[in-house]
Amino acid sequence: LADAALTVRRNSRAAWLLRARALEGIGRGAEAAEAYERHLALSEPGPGTRAAAARLAALTERRECLAGALRLFPADDCTEARAFAEAAGGGLPVSEVRAAFTAYMDHRLRERGAADPAVRDLAALYAAYCRLAERDRMPDPLLGGGNGRGEGGGDGEPLAVGDLRNAVAGRTVCLVANTPRLADHVPDAGIDAYDLVVRCDAFPLDVPGAGERTDIHALSHRTTACLDHRVGIRLVFGDPAEEWLRAVRRLVPGAQRRVGDASLRHPVTDPALIGESAADPGPTTAFTMLRLLDFLGVCQAVDLIGFDLPGPGRLRPAERAWAEARAEDSTTTRISLR
Repeated sequence: LADAALTVRRNSRAAWLLRARALEGIGRGAEAAEAYERHLALSEPGPGTRAAAARLAALTERRECLAGALRLFPADDCTEARAFAEAAGGGLPVSEVRAAFTAYMDHRLRERGAADPAVRDLAALYAAYCRLAERDRMPDPLLGGGNGRGEGGGDGEPLAVGDLRNAVAGRTVCLVANTPRLADHVPDAGIDAYDLVVRCDAFPLDVPGAGERTDIHALSHRTTACLDHRVGIRLVFGDPAEEWLRAVRRLVPGAQRRVGDASLRHPVTDPALIGESAADPGPTTAFTMLRLLDFLGVCQAVDLIGFDLPGPGRLRPAERAWAEARAEDSTTTRISLR
């Protein structure tokens, strides 16, 4: 259909877009990228072109992931390596390429172990490929309903999980509970002495003894309070993706410098990884943030302050037990994970 349309109208934007999607669907990535580029060259900037640009970016990054994975073990000619190389360069649908990539990843883990530096690099490329195969690369967040051209919002740099890891690496971090009477229970919490202060959901403002800074605001996609409070990083946790995206678009333009992208939408949720069953209720925002920081494993210190005190946003008993089991030090008001 796309080829027939282009025979009649060589400069049809819609026909080039249809051709790009069809080629991508059958695994002809290089040709699909050319078709996306042709569509974008013929189009005026707008919502449609942002979506096409995101598809092109995702397609390009998937190809770079595959190329990088093939370069890591160039001399190996095992069965899994050959199958993966054929899938990566043979114009197969994404599902088949991913299956071959998974088998190759499993083989390297068994062969060399997860501690091997090359295997760790391969795992990062595999994770990025799988994420990009499941959803588009996130375009600009369109904060506050902006249109991406500076009209009605559009500011706030997207922050991926790797960017967050770099932002917290080597820093001391504290998560502060939302109790409005923190100073009554913790007269000298020393919150402002931490490099990064994290607050969650609808946190109270101007609480004595609770510090003056908010460097990271972590919130559920259902939270609508404190969105105008200026912070460095705002992380919105939510599922399904449509509700998360609506929550991101509710953010107030200019109230944050960086916003977590889709890679941070629903982090650290594999039940096998975190020791939970799939039937367990969803974690609190504070616990999601705590577990994310613990999983990244690059902070100099991670402390929870006041999460066992009366007030909203407390950890659930099972969540507190998880934190205490991994804590280096624990009191009634402070839990130190590292």
